[in-house]
Amino acid sequence: MRTDREIYRQRLRSVVLLFSCILLAGCQRYGEVSSETSNYASALYSICNMKDVNRLEAFEQKLLQTDDLPTEEARWLLEIVELGKANQWDRASSRVRQLFEEQVSH
Repeated sequence: MRTDREIYRQRLRSVVLLFSCILLAGCQRYGEVSSETSNYASALYSICNMKDVNRLEAFEQKLLQTDDLPTEEARWLLEIVELGKANQWDRASSRVRQLFEEQVSH
């Protein structure tokens, strides 16, 4: 027969496992993206790594004019563009990298 302490530990493990699963499931920022979005993201990654403001502005204009991307995916890219425009190049590069990494899990 299990003691109260063993029962408590088992319940605690279960609660910790449940919360860990919830947190991990909620950590993904991006869903699966189209191949066209992947192409745009590759270009954006290059721009961010080079910290090229002029190319970033041209990229943003092209992104705003295209109808090739799903709305949500375009919004994700525009959010990253805003980081670059705010001179947060490392965060922008990190977000593009995260987008690519999350594609592996889909």
